[in-house]
Amino acid sequence: MKSAENLRNKLAHAQDLINGSSWPEVILLAEEIEALLQRCEEIEIAAPAELDSL
Repeated sequence: MKSAENLRNKLAHAQDLINGSSWPEVILLAEEIEALLQRCEEIEIAAPAELDSL
């Protein structure tokens, strides 16, 4: 998550991507964050069903 925070800071402060990041790195990080969020949503959806069976 630290790399996501660093990317967010760079984009929020309008820093040039040439300074420490590249578009392929940004795209890869965005894909990784999206996959993480999807897994979190799957856990959230599964959790209520598991609680109902208790």
